[in-house]
Amino acid sequence: MKNIIVKYKDVTIFTPFVLILSFGLTLLGLFSAARSRNVAISHLLAEWDGIHYKSLIETGYIKHMPILNGKLLQNDNAFFPTFPYLTKYLDKVLPGGIAFSGLVLNIAAVFISIILFRKLAEKMIGKEKSYYATVLLFLFPGAFIFYWFYAEAITILFIITAMHFLVEKKVLLSSFAIALATFTRPNAAVFAAMTPIYILATGIELKNFESKFIKWRNMLMVLGKAIINGAISISGFFAFMLILLKVTGEWGVWFRLEREGWGESKSPFKIIWQDFSSIVSGDFYYRNFVLCLYAFLGIFGIGVLIWYVMSSKFEPIILAMSVPSILVILLGISNNTAVASPRFTVLAVPIFIALASKLKKKYLIYLCAAFAISIALTASFYSWRYNSA
Repeated sequence: MKNIIVKYKDVTIFTPFVLILSFGLTLLGLFSAARSRNVAISHLLAEWDGIHYKSLIETGYIKHMPILNGKLLQNDNAFFPTFPYLTKYLDKVLPGGIAFSGLVLNIAAVFISIILFRKLAEKMIGKEKSYYATVLLFLFPGAFIFYWFYAEAITILFIITAMHFLVEKKVLLSSFAIALATFTRPNAAVFAAMTPIYILATGIELKNFESKFIKWRNMLMVLGKAIINGAISISGFFAFMLILLKVTGEWGVWFRLEREGWGESKSPFKIIWQDFSSIVSGDFYYRNFVLCLYAFLGIFGIGVLIWYVMSSKFEPIILAMSVPSILVILLGISNNTAVASPRFTVLAVPIFIALASKLKKKYLIYLCAAFAISIALTASFYSWRYNSA
């Protein structure tokens, strides 16, 4: 793999190479699952959340949500509009149907993300190691989700774009990019803290003013700037809340739907703790073991990020990127979202920059190879799990 990475360092060749490798390995995993389930690969690409997204494209958000025993049931209103609406518009100009349009949209998003992420990594850790960081990200086990009928490919594109702007010190543009991300997936909301953290971290450096008045005035200006950018960053999330308010007539219905329909916000980390306990007691299934393995992979990612922040001596850029990344991993291993741990962790992109910057080349080669195997296995496992759940 080392020779391949070195050979394809030209970005015009490297980008499609990474895309084909990532997509191809995902398809390989899906192929094995499709054969065992006797279904088409296209069917696997649009399972679970994909069913809701397809329904949104066809019928839109619903005013009267299904209720059983006074509690909301799972329905399409839990899902954010960016991916289904973009797919719907793309379907009007492309042949092949909704599923094909969604796949084209996601592949285009991944292609752009590879280019932007490599440039982001180059600015942070140098050109040579930026290639390794890019391969690690797009071969990470959770990267399989970029090619399903899901919104993660769009989400990570906006997150990487925001980080790219932040490195260039274009803070306001970074906040607007995060606002777009928060209009695609709820877990992107934690990245709304990124620009405020950066502003506050750089503002703390303000010292030695001529008077206390000037010092406090400047500190208040920094705080105000952080609040404004935070509000812009989270605006996409609240824009979706307003859409649901207009459709259903109930403010905050999304939170109620998550709580009642999906059973969230109850006993944090309960699911992953149950899986871990079953392994310790010897009464466990293959599914429990794999989900725990992914959860521990996320915990390892948190450790990497903490180490990265501390080794950088709390550099504002790294701190601002890492804190939301830690939060999104914690979301992924808590509660019912534990089953989605890999696709939450993959959004924590500073992990891969940190690993590429600190590990020796030979270990990066081994890690790239391990990820190449694991992305195919993960795609196969999740396709199989939905059938066996």
